[in-house]
Amino acid sequence: MKKSQILKIGSRALVAGSIEDLDLPKIAHEVGFKPSSLRYYFKNREDLAEAIFHRRIEELEKNVIAAAESEGLRAFVGRMFAIELDQYADYLNGHADPKAQIGETRTLSRERRKRIGSRFAALLEKIGVLLEERGLARDPDLPLLPAQMLLENIFWLPGWIDHFREWEFAQVRDHLTELFCNGFAAEHTSLVNSSVTAERESTLQSDDVGERFLRVATQLVSQRGYRGTSIDAISAALGVTKGSFYHHVAEKKDLVERCFEHGYDRISTFQKDASARHEKPLDAVLAVLASIISVQVGQGSPILRYSALPGLPRSIRLTVIAGSAPLDRWFVAQLARAQAEGTARPVDPYIAAQFAAVIANASYDTVWLYWPDDQWVTGGRILHAIMHGFANAV
Repeated sequence: MKKSQILKIGSRALVAGSIEDLDLPKIAHEVGFKPSSLRYYFKNREDLAEAIFHRRIEELEKNVIAAAESEGLRAFVGRMFAIELDQYADYLNGHADPKAQIGETRTLSRERRKRIGSRFAALLEKIGVLLEERGLARDPDLPLLPAQMLLENIFWLPGWIDHFREWEFAQVRDHLTELFCNGFAAEHTSLVNSSVTAERESTLQSDDVGERFLRVATQLVSQRGYRGTSIDAISAALGVTKGSFYHHVAEKKDLVERCFEHGYDRISTFQKDASARHEKPLDAVLAVLASIISVQVGQGSPILRYSALPGLPRSIRLTVIAGSAPLDRWFVAQLARAQAEGTARPVDPYIAAQFAAVIANASYDTVWLYWPDDQWVTGGRILHAIMHGFANAV
């Protein structure tokens, strides 16, 4: 019972902040323990964080078992989203605690990451098997991509679901299920695949000091998480002293916030270029998503992953999330126009924008998961899944 209380209070602290906010003496006080007594269960904050992440995976394992009772692909996927939305509704009504996300596992030690990663990989495999049993073809090169992207969209739900009221959650479930299975391009729609990044991305390889700081910080935070990326690591990668680092940047959190802003500026440029080049709105959306995916799978100058958000201080996290609003608005407007033309499916454009953005952003991880021979073919398959759904994979 006491251990469960510790995990509950720790989860709340982790959701509100980061692993650094797991204040063991404070948690012990809330539970009614002496700090020395709490250390009987968890020796340090990393111990507690690992247990919280295992608890989250255990919850997901139970959700998968419950969803597995549903027959058919749409029923299973819909049940996965429904369970998560129901649990979020319980949280809104004060009947449950917010769920800790597992993005910050990158900041833990190698051994802890290995234990959590092994359990998470088994969860992905289980979902992959259940999807395959329900008729979803398994790509030999990207065997767990559908399972990975299903969970990515589940993890990101708290980032945008507050735009909907609880009585609309059933609609959210149905639209997410439709997007996962069939994408948002209408059947038989002819699309022009034109990436707009080629002439722009060369500027990101410049020797400008500010650009180099942003590029290196983005690469390291994407790989190691916010807390796992030290000033020493950034300075070493740049070939500068810590003193030189602080000459350019006041604090690490300021640099990471600038990395997100820089990523938003890049996506905004993609959107501007696509709007100028393409008359058809869905072609413009395709071009922007192709651009994002190409820089993510290319790895050289990625756009900072959403998984870096859990480690950021809450004030910066909220600022970063708010900063994506203009980008969301562009996607929503283009998808609404495409629906009017009959080239996009009749799904909520805002939900479709979130679904597509999550998958495009998360495509960064596919290289680490699968080490594909041809990253650009991988990007094309991810793009096809966004546009046409995982049930219609090529």
